[in-house]
Amino acid sequence: MRKALHYIRYILRRLAKILLIIPIALVLFYFGQNIPFDKQWPLYDALRNTASIVFGVMGAWIALIYPEALSELLGRTLKSETTDKAKEVHKLLSPLIYSTAILIAVLLIGILAPIIQQISIFIAHYRLIRGISYVVLGMLTGLQLWAVLLTLLPAGVAKQNIERLQSKHENRRRLLSRTQDHTDRP
Repeated sequence: MRKALHYIRYILRRLAKILLIIPIALVLFYFGQNIPFDKQWPLYDALRNTASIVFGVMGAWIALIYPEALSELLGRTLKSETTDKAKEVHKLLSPLIYSTAILIAVLLIGILAPIIQQISIFIAHYRLIRGISYVVLGMLTGLQLWAVLLTLLPAGVAKQNIERLQSKHENRRRLLSRTQDHTDRP
């Protein structure tokens, strides 16, 4: 029964995402038909730059916060004590993967766009191509925004680790002060 409910929730979440994406894509397509590719390309370029930055920052975060888990993940020899860290690294990999996919898409578009602009069937339907290009740009931008939001995860993890250490030190200080109070009494 629980599995069925879980599956229904999963389907409803997917359906909600699709119902949100379709109207956005239609609006982007409608207005994008009037935006020439030479005006779209700077946005693709900015997207590529942002994806590159996110890729670099997340790679550095993972290497700094979880070096042992990362080396074990790459070496494929996970110890039981690092599986929790491996799960945390996996969460941090999402923005890295999204940014990589965006970089690949933008690089391919950069190569294919000049070729498509020379093919007669595409020239005849240039408004359709512009609209499709703008939808792709919008969807990639949405994915990149999500990836940027996910970059806040390491800051949250670092904050939790700092708070945990501070709490541990505070508890230790309290315990030590209590033992000193008892030893000072006659």
